[in-house]
Amino acid sequence: MRHSAECRRADLFPPTPKHFLFAHFGVEAKLLPMLAIVRRLVARGHNVQVLSDLCNQKELEAEGASFACWTGVPRRSDKSAAADPIKDWEVSSPLTLLARLRDRLFVGPALA
Repeated sequence: MRHSAECRRADLFPPTPKHFLFAHFGVEAKLLPMLAIVRRLVARGHNVQVLSDLCNQKELEAEGASFACWTGVPRRSDKSAAADPIKDWEVSSPLTLLARLRDRLFVGPALA
């Protein structure tokens, strides 16, 4: 329990809001923990911006984050399996998955 002097000092000098940027690419299982963090940061008065797929915009804005959509990576328009650019469940080995990530996400043709 904080002393009354500490409480008064905290009331007089509230923490300065910070700016947070999250870059999210991936599945819903990774989105849910991030939503909890975003919710707590916004509740504490911080500014939160998330760069993610368009299909996550409603959930992120509902938590109070500002949203920006990826422009230079494979984008998902919805959360269906058909829209997943990686389809990691189709591969049989970790090396095959790494090759798929390399080819579909990490590198590609140079922009002209």
